[in-house]
Amino acid sequence: LTSQLITAEGPLTRSVADCALATNVMARASALDPQQVPMPPIGQAAVPRRVGLVFGSSLGAPAPQTDRALRRAADALRATGVQVVEIELPHFAHAHEIWLRLVFHAIEHHFIDAIRAGEDAALLTKVSTALEILPTTRAEDVPDLWVTRLQIMRAWSEMFEDVPVVLLPVSYRHGLTVDADQGDGASLSRLFADQSPFLATALMGMPGVSVPTGLAQDGVPTGVQLIARWWDGARLLATGAVIEAAMPRSPVVSPRT
Repeated sequence: LTSQLITAEGPLTRSVADCALATNVMARASALDPQQVPMPPIGQAAVPRRVGLVFGSSLGAPAPQTDRALRRAADALRATGVQVVEIELPHFAHAHEIWLRLVFHAIEHHFIDAIRAGEDAALLTKVSTALEILPTTRAEDVPDLWVTRLQIMRAWSEMFEDVPVVLLPVSYRHGLTVDADQGDGASLSRLFADQSPFLATALMGMPGVSVPTGLAQDGVPTGVQLIARWWDGARLLATGAVIEAAMPRSPVVSPRT
């Protein structure tokens, strides 16, 4: 149930326009998905008059490079007449906690054998450490967690009545290394908190897009995240296009470097 409800599929593209194109292809109806919803293609939409801006939370604050990226993105929106207002995401830390508990309960009870059989030592290390540091979630706890998720979704839905699109970090950490999840319990706990901007939002099941904002002074790419109400992908991408147009075009950076 967890993997079905909070797993999201989306394209990796080099422009917002390509993202819209690829999303429309991926969203076509398929009999393989019994829960499919008939959706018109994502078309053109107006940028909302108000956008919410989130810097940090009780779980952390963005790195200086990320903070600057957020401010540049907010300035790009203001330059087109958008009112950008700083907000807090309702029950954000609680949403993050629920994500961790539901996901690792599912891993422990449904996927751990497959992970062990896959012989991915790094993945097994991460999962084993996470299961050691996270509180035990019993099977009887899971329905209550799903109920709480729905209550938080309602609070976010009310938030989108005021700010149809929200601008926030993708991660509080800048320049994440490939082995960042291979440390001890304290290190992994900090990593989860730093990644909460896209883990907690994944729990809510809403559309989101990450928009590049150029290179930081250290040469590492930066970006920002936009989220919107369910099924509001057109307005989300229109807002992302405004930010994209105002940012320097970054060269493609090879992961090998």
